[in-house]
Amino acid sequence: MLDDLVQLMKRKKWLSSHLWEVAVDNILWNWTGFHGKTVGCPYWSESALEAYERENRLPLEPKLIHEHVIPKSILIELLSKEASANRKTLKDFMNSCVVGAVVTKEEHVRLHQQDDTCDWSSLSVAKTDDNFVFARYQKAKIKVWHVNWSKRTLLKDERYLICKGENES
Repeated sequence: MLDDLVQLMKRKKWLSSHLWEVAVDNILWNWTGFHGKTVGCPYWSESALEAYERENRLPLEPKLIHEHVIPKSILIELLSKEASANRKTLKDFMNSCVVGAVVTKEEHVRLHQQDDTCDWSSLSVAKTDDNFVFARYQKAKIKVWHVNWSKRTLLKDERYLICKGENES
């Protein structure tokens, strides 16, 4: 996928903007789901984890949603503005900013209410800020955990808090 993105970036001026956006959208969607859209996904909200552990079964898709931590529209916009990103820069961008998280339906709604309140202007393909990636979750007061999986089993003792879900003072 990374090589496909590199090639798309090189050929951006020869493709229609619609074709380019559709191809990039597809890469972004697949990148976040590489380890799994639910099981295997490394980032889970606390409420989604509680629902998963309470139900102790899948599929929970009607109740849980895999979503892009930074909205895809923002990611596509950032990539479209990039004139000459090399493979390493794109890889760093994809690994730090193109991440998915599993949230509840209610949290998904709250997150989308934050879309217009986040100032994405400090973010670029070449300059990523790991602290900024979960800013929308912080504003929506959603705790996010990094979790580990072994095959299709959640390793309960191997998780750490990524986003406290509290407004910073």
